[in-house]
Amino acid sequence: MNIRHAPILILLLIAADVHAAQSDKALIADDAALTNAVLAACRQPGNALREGHCSFLFGLAAIESKNVDAARLHLEEAGRRFEAAGDPVAAWKALWVLVEYERRFGRRPDLKLASLEKALAVVERAKRRDAPFPLDGLAELRDILNGSPLAPRSVYSRSLQFFEAVSRDGYASALIAAGELEKAETQLMIASQLAGPFGGMLDRSIARNVGHLRRRQWRLNDARESYQRALAAPKIRVPFTVDDRREGDVEALYGLSEIEMLGGRTDEALGWNDRSLALARAAGEQAAEVSLLGYRATILERGSRVAAAEQVYADALPVAKANGDVKGQVTLLLGRAFMYQDRGRYEAAIADREKALELVATIDDPLLESAVLVQLMGAYFDLGADDAASSGFEKARALAGKSGTGLGKALLDVVVTGHTGTPAELNQALDRLLQRPEVREIENMQEVAALLRTVSGPNPIGDLKAVDRSGLVLKGAESELLGILSPLGQGRFPAAREAAMRALALNPNAELRALMLAVVAVTYAEEEQWERCVEYGTKASEAFDAALDGVLEDDLLSGFLGNRRFYFDMLIEALVLTNHADQAFEVSERARARAFLQLVGNRRIRPKSDPDSPIAQEAEALRSQIARWQQEARTAPSRNLEEDLRGARLRYTGLRTRLKASDPEYSSITAVETASIEAIRAELPHATTLVSYFVSHDMVHAWVLDRTMLEYVLLPVDEAWIDRAACAMRQFGQSARGVSVPNASCDEVTLDEMYERLFAPLRKHVRNQRLIIVPHLRLHYLPFGAFRDPATQRHLIEDYTITYAPSASTLRFLREKETPVNGRALVLGAPAGVSPRLPGALREAMMVGAELRSVPMVGAAAKESLLYQLKGEVDLVHIAAHGFYEADAPLFSRLALAGGDGSDGNLEVHEILSDLDLTGVNLVVLSACQTAIGKSSAGDEIVGLTRALLYAGTPGVISTLWNISDDATATLMSHFYCRLLSGDSAADALRHAQLQMLHGDYPDPRDWAAFTLNGNPEGRWNTSGAIAAAGN
Repeated sequence: MNIRHAPILILLLIAADVHAAQSDKALIADDAALTNAVLAACRQPGNALREGHCSFLFGLAAIESKNVDAARLHLEEAGRRFEAAGDPVAAWKALWVLVEYERRFGRRPDLKLASLEKALAVVERAKRRDAPFPLDGLAELRDILNGSPLAPRSVYSRSLQFFEAVSRDGYASALIAAGELEKAETQLMIASQLAGPFGGMLDRSIARNVGHLRRRQWRLNDARESYQRALAAPKIRVPFTVDDRREGDVEALYGLSEIEMLGGRTDEALGWNDRSLALARAAGEQAAEVSLLGYRATILERGSRVAAAEQVYADALPVAKANGDVKGQVTLLLGRAFMYQDRGRYEAAIADREKALELVATIDDPLLESAVLVQLMGAYFDLGADDAASSGFEKARALAGKSGTGLGKALLDVVVTGHTGTPAELNQALDRLLQRPEVREIENMQEVAALLRTVSGPNPIGDLKAVDRSGLVLKGAESELLGILSPLGQGRFPAAREAAMRALALNPNAELRALMLAVVAVTYAEEEQWERCVEYGTKASEAFDAALDGVLEDDLLSGFLGNRRFYFDMLIEALVLTNHADQAFEVSERARARAFLQLVGNRRIRPKSDPDSPIAQEAEALRSQIARWQQEARTAPSRNLEEDLRGARLRYTGLRTRLKASDPEYSSITAVETASIEAIRAELPHATTLVSYFVSHDMVHAWVLDRTMLEYVLLPVDEAWIDRAACAMRQFGQSARGVSVPNASCDEVTLDEMYERLFAPLRKHVRNQRLIIVPHLRLHYLPFGAFRDPATQRHLIEDYTITYAPSASTLRFLREKETPVNGRALVLGAPAGVSPRLPGALREAMMVGAELRSVPMVGAAAKESLLYQLKGEVDLVHIAAHGFYEADAPLFSRLALAGGDGSDGNLEVHEILSDLDLTGVNLVVLSACQTAIGKSSAGDEIVGLTRALLYAGTPGVISTLWNISDDATATLMSHFYCRLLSGDSAADALRHAQLQMLHGDYPDPRDWAAFTLNGNPEGRWNTSGAIAAAGN
């Protein structure tokens, strides 16, 4: 018999009037026999109250022995017995003990909800009773009830009111955790109304739960106020509940810290964390201290204070070690490993994970062992070399052998097979893993997500890895996840579908609901029931859209959408297979450039962060440092300086995002719906065809649309080929207006092959000479105008006038930016202080200025500051200068201009997005290198100069896909402005210039095909206005 059970069992013996001596003889065999004997002695048929006490005490014994199922069985039985005996107070107490146990130690949120609902039902039934109930159980309410001369019936009523308030508050807490926010809102409102007469006793708990609710609703300011009310409320112990006053304060402080971190207020987040740490240390709770230190490191890392975060990890690890807290050490090591990996320090990340694996092998925790193994493999895969990965596999296998549990080895086999084996082999490895008894006990979604993250490849299991990036807490549906995964791996799709439907019945949050609906759609797809797949795929996408509510800031929206492409990929394929190509097109619009659409579809947001706030001061100081370093890099570049700049730019990017996230201006943004096919047709210029592409894993969907028809074509092109094509185009740039640029080698993909794969199958559907092309993902990097028909040897530009757009839905908003042309221009060229000099850019600027009847600003006069003084009076901006694309930190891609008047000369993407106003500028011409390039996300958001300028107010931008020749560019611009001034649209003028180059001295597409027009194709120049402006 477990000695820990003895005190409870002795209490039961006394309560049942069983002589103590009997336990030495008949009841000593084992726990089960003892429990059954005591229960039999305790029972007294016909005496519901006595049997209720017996069940209650046995429930306490089960809690002590950590037998969750037995505790639940006995306590629920106690509640029924007490209620039958006419004692609802005792019934509620029994159920509330179960609620508290489920809250603190349970792993089944759905059962916690059920217990709360039963407790609340007891109160509701008691309110309808005519007979009074015993007052014995109300002793703990003496302080509440005293002071008011209440009649017995009033005592009953007031007591039930208290029980109901406590129950609804607890029920709301569980509903919040389950994602049922509307229900939680109702319960908290009722609880708050009921709690009034009880002297503020429930104020702390209710305010804390309101804070949790507001946080889940992304009403961060309201959440902050609620958490602060919770901290300020009287610290009164609530009768019948676990005394969690300190724990409740830590919970509220954690919530405040998280809100400040999300809002980019790192110092404030750290301040709340300090208070949490002080409480934990005062209570001598070292495990809590270690956990809070780990969270402190997370705050610092999210605040781009990596060195400080590293120091916190270094300080926390000895604390965990001294306390013998192995899991705490492992958690800290894994957190630091993720930090290292995110910053490219793969070897350090691997070292920490290996230490964590060695530690976890010393304790009996197979689940944690498997998670560490998965993360270790992730670090090796990130090295990108097969040899290194193979070496990592062998080392991980050796470490897994030391653990002795075997789970790590099984999980490792899934990782290796998922990356190197066939789908069948992967399914077999998953079956072996899921047959292990340790895996059957997995209920924590973080570990399940870690498992799913390791699985890749073109199959449903791999596609489920999106769960890992979602940041979800799955709550009630988590126990169903493995019930979905295993049947999917085995091809038992009806079973997987049933498991997903069970998870849906648990009312998960919107994101998990979308995932479960997508699983159902996948099962129908595997069975080729495409209509049902469409039905559930549509529901999944609608649920996903619901999850977007409240995600307003563009950086957050971009990441949120990009990591969840799976919903759209699957639905588009199913719609196409069911002959719904028009609906598939509209879904493709919802999957691309949504953050950009939301930006251009709303009023311009001017960030108004408090300049005195610590984060704003930190960002401004960092921005000034970057400017100084960039100036130094112009004259004395070095490798160390470039590394310093890279780190500072990445840090500033993070600070900028947090500043935006905390800016109340963004709360005014409204969601912009993507356009319907009919709306897009109405926006198409006359005699224009739109060609829209959407890249899936192993195919490209293409739609050809004009004002009267829509045709769909499936292109058998996979992402690997597109990557090779994009790489080949990067090699086109041999000089950066005079600067030699090295190029990484890649497989050759010819312009003829690009034509045959991406355009030839569509050509018969194109009935107009004007094209608007909507690329997707890395197709943005391809020069469609240079594609060449191998049969005729003609490039597309010889047959079509081509313009590009971020999405079809943006056409209306870009066209609306067009303003009347008055003939004013700003020409900047060959800025001083930039090395090397660009003689071709100087000649170009002088020529363009003369053509536009505008004095060109060259040399020291080509100042960045001039762009901030346009005041809506300039129609065209031309810049001939060096352009730099920063792949690691695209917000710092820039045009190198002259400094002065408070500007450093570097016109950077983040400055354009926040400060530059191009209202009234109908066309921007960037005669500089790689100005059309940007960093693409999975959601097709391109962070670069072109889209930044479109957002800043201009409807059209001419920019370049690769590094351009100084001399050839000057020639092309001469041809372009000749036709623009003669009345051609910008699109026609650019086509004419490229044809002149092609058929003249520059037939090589390297010299002319880099130039693309993004946005509105109709931009024109007013020559008479220019003459008048010059005269003025």
